[in-house]
Amino acid sequence: MNTPGISREFSTGELLRFAAPSIVMMLFLSMYTIVDGFFISRYVGTAALSATNIVYPLIGFFLAVGIMFATGGSAVVASEMGRGEHQEASGHFTAVVLTAVAFSVLAGAACLAFTDQVLAFLGAGADTWDHARQYITVLLCFMPMSMLQCLFQSFLVTAGRPGLGLGLTVGAGFANMVLDYVFIVPLGMGIAGAALATAIGYCIPALGGLWFFFRNRSGLRFIRPRWDFTVLLKSCANGASEMVTNLASSIITVIFNNGCLGMVRQWQNLLYHQRFSQTTLDRGPDFVKLAEAYGLKGFRVSTRAEMEQAFGQALQAGCGCVIDCRLDMDEMVRPMVAGGAHITDFLLK
Repeated sequence: MNTPGISREFSTGELLRFAAPSIVMMLFLSMYTIVDGFFISRYVGTAALSATNIVYPLIGFFLAVGIMFATGGSAVVASEMGRGEHQEASGHFTAVVLTAVAFSVLAGAACLAFTDQVLAFLGAGADTWDHARQYITVLLCFMPMSMLQCLFQSFLVTAGRPGLGLGLTVGAGFANMVLDYVFIVPLGMGIAGAALATAIGYCIPALGGLWFFFRNRSGLRFIRPRWDFTVLLKSCANGASEMVTNLASSIITVIFNNGCLGMVRQWQNLLYHQRFSQTTLDRGPDFVKLAEAYGLKGFRVSTRAEMEQAFGQALQAGCGCVIDCRLDMDEMVRPMVAGGAHITDFLLK
């Protein structure tokens, strides 16, 4: 008898064939994101491209939550399927999907209700405000579809149908590319057209996954949900690391790098007549290369003008960035308190 899903034993070749669609799927997703940016920058403008990068942290937050439920939930469900508990697995799968979709509906509605406050928090300015508002409004309306797309990419693998997940993702990618052109160039819909093309791309895997899991009868499928808080908590815990990894892609880290043990050197400078000892870190890591090794973008700056330029580029990068800000090692941090002195005895010079 064929064992459904991934609850059977695999040879090395089968495992590679099973994993290959997921690898290609991630590569294809990256490719059509680049094409999305191409159409926006070329036919709408650089301000519109900046607006999409400004709102990306919010989209990345929903994506990170979806990945948390998808990877964490699929681990729990796959474990149950491996033990032969297929009914329990399907019930818990249904509960995880409903919980994730409910979160996307409630959080998306809250963001729509406070769009201006969200855009102000994200840093949208006068030149990007209208673009950012149009773009995020459309995407928030389709956020449940985005959540389903994220969930089904993992759960279709768990159900033993990674090829179907790949096909749906490739179809969504091509639809997004074609509709980007149609909505932006001939129809002149601007950034709202780009957002609508992306949203339709969300819908293809979401509707395809719904069709499969409602019709599937021999393995993982939608049934009456089994509500178990422990299972939901375990799903979140299992997927927390993936969520944090994706959230990190929205973060800009600034390193104030003076090449020394700053406070110790400052004490030696001010209180010990510049008798420096063991404070110079002249063999520190190259933070730019270290960032690039982890798939981030790295910048090195030493002037205010370079800092402003690097920060602007980091805001538009669409990924995690590290800015290595080089400071003079004798730059002081004030006020400070000498060792052993009272907290009110500040050194201001």
